[in-house]
Amino acid sequence: PDGAASWEFLDFSYSMGIGGSWNDEGHLDVRPARFPELMLQCLDRETLRDTILRIETFPEEQVIRTVTRIPETHLPGDEAQTIATGLLQRRAIVREALGAFLI
Repeated sequence: PDGAASWEFLDFSYSMGIGGSWNDEGHLDVRPARFPELMLQCLDRETLRDTILRIETFPEEQVIRTVTRIPETHLPGDEAQTIATGLLQRRAIVREALGAFLI
């Protein structure tokens, strides 16, 4: 609607283990980001619930295919394996990390 606003927040800095942060199971360190109170007041909890469910049920094979289709010149095989493993393991803990925002 006219005059409506929405928040969009994406932070991919150092995401998915680039630079080795996901080595040695570093990908299991998942904590909710600290958001300004105004941002939390605008949070669409139903959309967050749906997003969490979609992450949890995203097919494992598609995660692996998506990561491994990146050419090795851009993502070496060992890093691709770390990212695929990390994404799949994070899937199981995303609700725990974001569930606090559903209250």
